[in-house]
Amino acid sequence: MRTELRWMTERRPNLPCLVLASALGTSPGSVFGPLLPDLAVGCNVLGVVMPGHTSFQAVESEFHLEDVAKEVREHLVELGVSRYFFAGLSIGSAVGVTLAALNAVHPQLQGLVLMGALPRYGSPSVWEERAKRVRDSGVGWLRDFLSPRWFTAQLRAEHPDWVEAVLADVEKCHPDGYAASCLALADYDARELLARITVPTSVVIGLNDEVAPPPQALALAA
Repeated sequence: MRTELRWMTERRPNLPCLVLASALGTSPGSVFGPLLPDLAVGCNVLGVVMPGHTSFQAVESEFHLEDVAKEVREHLVELGVSRYFFAGLSIGSAVGVTLAALNAVHPQLQGLVLMGALPRYGSPSVWEERAKRVRDSGVGWLRDFLSPRWFTAQLRAEHPDWVEAVLADVEKCHPDGYAASCLALADYDARELLARITVPTSVVIGLNDEVAPPPQALALAA
């Protein structure tokens, strides 16, 4: 297992660091790319690449999201980043919650933004079944499965290039890496972690979000 951190902007002195983590099967470049010009004005931006989230990077064993959070923290120390903010989407938000829960011991995290976030992402069996299908059939079928779940018809019509970039990214994900991430989500339960989060946290909720419906996401915010 190996989580990567990649600079998405040129590192400049005296600017805060923002760490971005994207949705399952994607990279921060495709998901957050349109926002980079604005983010780069006031931040040095790093992107988290989950294990196995490139076509050439297999994952030899299962992992937990706490393992990912610890690797992110270790990379930040290696890079000399002593203070940072974190914004995560979907599985990226789960990494952020886990980082924030660890923050009581290693207080480098200054603020947290959670998008598409839930205390628990459904039944473990759902993720176990998806992991099996990806290992058996690859990731090609995910494009048609995810498109209507992630993007409204209006968004697909107004931003087709961005939608295509995100879906194409999923098709580049290594099947073993995607499957291992599914099993990490099956094991994820934030309910015992939330009480340990002390940093300022914003929860962004999409009214039309099918993956993280507002009533369930509000439970996280509460």
